[in-house]
Parts: sequence; C-alpha cells; structure tokens
Amino acid sequence: MHRLRTRSFTVLLGSVAVVASGLSPSLAAQQDVSPDLVRALLSTRDRELELFTGSPPAGLARAVPFRAGDIPIGGLHGESTAVLVLQIRAEPSAAVAEYGGYLVSTGWEPGPDRRDPRGGFVNAPRTASGVWCSAGQSLQGTALGSGAQYYLRVRVSQRGGDPSVCDTNPMAQMARDRYGFRLPTLSPPGGAKVSGGGGSSSNDAMNMEVTVETELGPDEVFAHYRRQLEAAGWSPRGAATGEDTSIGRWDVLDEDGEPQLGILGVWASAVPGVHRAWIRVESDPRRR
Repeated sequence: MHRLRTRSFTVLLGSVAVVASGLSPSLAAQQDVSPDLVRALLSTRDRELELFTGSPPAGLARAVPFRAGDIPIGGLHGESTAVLVLQIRAEPSAAVAEYGGYLVSTGWEPGPDRRDPRGGFVNAPRTASGVWCSAGQSLQGTALGSGAQYYLRVRVSQRGGDPSVCDTNPMAQMARDRYGFRLPTLSPPGGAKVSGGGGSSSNDAMNMEVTVETELGPDEVFAHYRRQLEAAGWSPRGAATGEDTSIGRWDVLDEDGEPQLGILGVWASAVPGVHRAWIRVESDPRRR
C-alpha cells in the first residue's frame, strides 16, 4: 500500500501523469498510482484527504462495507469521510443493485432517490449509483465501466449538522411525482455522442428523443439500447429491424407495479452517421 497527501490532482488520460500539490509526475509514478484508480476517482470533490493505492488501511477496511470478491484498488480517507474504489465483476446497474442488497442485509437503509427523475438516454459512460443511510453515516455508491473493467466507488461520510445526501429533497420528490415513471438509464454505444434529450409527459405517457452520432448503423444502436432495456426488466413483445429503421415494443411495470407499454425506435437521419432515437412509455392500452 502506498500513501500520499494531496490537495488536488490533474489527470492526463491514457498515461499515469498525476500533477499534485507538492508532487511531481515522476514521484507520482514511483508511488504506483494506477490509471484505473485515478479514472475511478476523477469525480471526487474531496480535499485534504490521504490517497492510498492497493488495500485499504485496517480502520478504513472496517468502516467502509464491501463484499468478499470485490478487489480494493485504492481510495481516499480523512477524519469524517472515506472513499474506497473496488474492482467488481458486474455491469454498473446490476452491481449497484447487488451492493444495495448487501448493505440492507447488514443494517443500512436505502436513502432518497437522487437519480434524474426521467432517466432515459444519457451522454456518459456506463454508470449507476445509489444512496444508503444509517443513524450516523451516509453512503454513496457509484458503479462505472471503463473498457472491459467495472468499478464501484464507495463514499462514506459522517452525518452532522450540514445537509446530507440522506436528507429528503422536496424538489426532487415533486419531479418524481410529476413524471410518475422513471426510464432505465440508457448509456450510449462506445464512441457515440448523444445530444438533445427533449421530451414530454402527461398523466398516462412520457417520451424522450435524442440525436446519436456514431459509426454504427441504426439497427446496431437499436440493439445496444434494447439490451439495456431488457437487462432492466423490460419484457419484449416484438420488434422490426431494418437497415435504416428499427422499432420494438415491451411490457413494462412501473415503480408501483402497474403495467405499462414501452416503445423504442431508432432511425437514420438525412445526415450520414447521425441517427434519431426515441423512447416512450404509456399506460398499457389493453388496461384502459
């Protein structure tokens, strides 16, 4: 295990170049700061924490819950906050669900839902996250994919007088009540750029449409999103795929267990390499 004190760091992806306060790139390389660890910690807001690579210190290993089989690759720790990054085997969504089940079995309770109330298409790497709470601590878990590897970043903080992720956000709850249904998070194909994200919602339906710039064909983009929908529990009712246009329908249950109809379509635009993707969820017309 290696430790170093840092206020901030800048990462040049594709290399192990870490520039930290009082730390030269050559010294960073001598400390064996792995690029996988650095990538997994890029989103951290923490400062004045001690960075370590490899296995966590004994006290931190007891403070941050993780399962046998998850491999610690490093993290950060301080007086009231600890971050541990684990190499895991499961895709991000499945990993967060499995980790959440483990936490509940050890006495943690699920915290407020901090996800985008709509869900749907995102222009980001494969990520999934969750919040769990205990009487004196909050825990945020974020799983992400990098190439063929998957990581889980666990952040545990003491709950004090300041606002906590375990406090209910009334505005977020109002947004969830407005939409009534949350789409699965749909990550883009590798190398694709997703833009737009417009849509609408009503009492019995919601939809979202984006532009996808990619070297893949519309049928391949459709297959990429289809796999994510079905991994999230959408049950296929049929699909028609072609070189320029693909569309499918699924049986879906909303978060109250009520049946819904899900529709996904992807089609080529007039511009080569630019496609449109549209998703809709509506009250199952068979039950109206």
